Amino acid sequence: MPKRSSPDQRPIKIAFFLLLKLIIYAGFVVAYYFLVLLFLRDWLKQTFDAHRVIYASIVLPLIIGQAILLDAIIVGLRKLGAAREKK
Repeated sequence: MPKRSSPDQRPIKIAFFLLLKLIIYAGFVVAYYFLVLLFLRDWLKQTFDAHRVIYASIVLPLIIGQAILLDAIIVGLRKLGAAREKK
């Protein structure tokens, strides 16, 4: 029979997963900053000034890819939390 957590432990679990999400989001913000803004800043600025359509076709996949990756991580965390809950 699955072990059920007490009602007193539920806020602690929610706070734990919220903190875990915040740490992951912070890591992605720092990684995004260093990878895109520092390394590609000059090139993106030149592309923006010269060819806005090309710039948009580069930046939109970056934004969409970041959103998909964050969504996949959140889904994985939810599955991990559900698996831990069942134990």
